[in-house]
Amino acid sequence: MMSPLWIWPLWLISLLLLCLFGRSDLLTALLLLLPVLIAASAAVSFLASRRVGLRLTAREIAPKRKGVSAELAVRNPGPFPLMQLRCPLTLENRLTGERFTRMATVSLPPFSSRQIALSVGSAHCGQILLTTGRVRAADLTGLLAFPTRAQGRAITTVLPNTFPLRLLPGLHSLSFEESEEYDPSRAGEDVSETYQIREYREGDALRQVHWKLTTKYDNLMIREPGRPIKRSLLLLLDLRRPQGSHPPAACFDAAAEVAVSLSQALLDAGIVHTVAWETADGPIERRTVQNIDDLTMSLPGALSGHGERVPGAEQAAELLLSPEYSRIFAVCVGRPLSPPPGDLRTTVLCCVGRAGEESEAGESLLYFHPRTYPEEVGTLIV
Repeated sequence: MMSPLWIWPLWLISLLLLCLFGRSDLLTALLLLLPVLIAASAAVSFLASRRVGLRLTAREIAPKRKGVSAELAVRNPGPFPLMQLRCPLTLENRLTGERFTRMATVSLPPFSSRQIALSVGSAHCGQILLTTGRVRAADLTGLLAFPTRAQGRAITTVLPNTFPLRLLPGLHSLSFEESEEYDPSRAGEDVSETYQIREYREGDALRQVHWKLTTKYDNLMIREPGRPIKRSLLLLLDLRRPQGSHPPAACFDAAAEVAVSLSQALLDAGIVHTVAWETADGPIERRTVQNIDDLTMSLPGALSGHGERVPGAEQAAELLLSPEYSRIFAVCVGRPLSPPPGDLRTTVLCCVGRAGEESEAGESLLYFHPRTYPEEVGTLIV
């Protein structure tokens, strides 16, 4: 399809040739009037561009391959018509890194608004960021376009599919109950164990006063109770791209499906667990998953990818040393995380793009591939 930017110069050249060789006064007058018409159209578009408003919305979640449903609302509150509003839309999958762009064009009369329904297909799951690029108001000819201040932004999450996953009890499985160990870094509510003795601070409860030591030191002393370590299962999602590696988008999609299918299988088995992932600004975020709603609410953050995994700066790896988990599953892409030597409670599930990219696997490391992962991780030992 020919662009309007080419149609008008061709039309102008044809009109000029007719005037030169046809010697028509009407054509000559039309040729002289054409710049005035273009200038008037440009002035109207410029004035309309000053007041145009735009809003982009999307549903919070969307099924995979069925399209991301969004709505573009455009408002023209001014007295000038909006002849052509060119709005480039960019869809970025923050998990896979994929980007797609499409153009939306709309015209509006004065003092009016319009809603445009959009559906953008996504072959892979992940957190989707929809943004508008440089929105411009073009004149009637399409030759001139003026920038607007209108911008739109929306976020949605394309959910991964799931597959049946069988869980088997293992020799090293530990009960997910409170242990006899206590957290050395935090106080708790178990009065049978002392976390620390310290001086009274404003706001401390009087029931925590240690009266014997208070009498001895002639100063109010507080006894802080201990915090028993509650054994639980951790599902760690590290779906960032390893530094220097470029796994295909299908790898991230497969890893997300494995993680969510595993979480769903744990819920079906009645196992409450913790889902953890590294956020964009660094700290680890954790969510306790007791039901399918908890799992769904954790997916927008867990499926956002958050850039590059740099060796030596992996805060997620610190969770592998945490004493509060009796069983850990770590799902990653491209390059596997490394559990501590001799660790019998951690299993790393790593997706690689194709066969031959794996290093030596073992009891604590399982590789899978984008095309065959339901068979490769269909049975896991808890």
